[in-house]
Amino acid sequence: MRFTKMNGLGNDYIFIDTKEEKIKLSKKEIIRLCDRNFGIGGDGVVLLEKSAICTLKMIIFNSDGSRAEICGNALRCAAKYAFDKGISKERELSVETDAGQRMLTVLNNGFIRVDMGVGIVDLNPKTFFNEEINGYYVNVGNPHFVVFCQTIDRRNKLFDAYAKSISEERTVFPNGTNVEFVVIDEKENELNVRVFERGSNETLACGTGATAVFSVACKLKMIKNQAKVILKGGTLTFFQDEKKHIIMIGKADYNFSGETIE
Repeated sequence: MRFTKMNGLGNDYIFIDTKEEKIKLSKKEIIRLCDRNFGIGGDGVVLLEKSAICTLKMIIFNSDGSRAEICGNALRCAAKYAFDKGISKERELSVETDAGQRMLTVLNNGFIRVDMGVGIVDLNPKTFFNEEINGYYVNVGNPHFVVFCQTIDRRNKLFDAYAKSISEERTVFPNGTNVEFVVIDEKENELNVRVFERGSNETLACGTGATAVFSVACKLKMIKNQAKVILKGGTLTFFQDEKKHIIMIGKADYNFSGETIE
């Protein structure tokens, strides 16, 4: 089975082009492929398929084998792959996901521009753990819980103690949720973020997570209309267009290509 490993700010995925060979993977096979010791290693697996309505279709699986609705970093990687491989002759292309269609542009500087749509923000905060954690539910095609805090470095005890528990709190989030802890730098108009991804644990970056953070920060007027979101793996730039759609701009890179041995 041929594959291409790519990453968006260190959020790495194993891309398999099923237009060339038909592939059907079991949950067990996905988990093994993502294993960083016994497999290729990655935060997930992405199957690229033909689409009747878009340039291509993207089916995403987390490293635990569960299916994800959408992934912002994987979207940018898919756009770069499609343009470089000639699947799309144009720099503007569309990708079909479980969360709907997304429009993307491969920019001349190698960055990818993604229209992430409109984030749905619940401005009624939810509390956990005797009100020690206070955050906002956001849907950007997949679920997120955004927590604003005072510190976000590797010693952030709140993130380490609570992010996983919140993500798996099925009584509040029946399908689980992604979790972001955020510190705002108002002077620089920057959002510093740590991410716990549902189905993949903490990752170096999350495109939809960054989108969710930007969405709620804009709604609460904590930042200006354009801001940088800084994650462990790098920085994404966001702004709202005239339709109030959230636009994400960031890099996508190749790691390596290969073929698995059955």
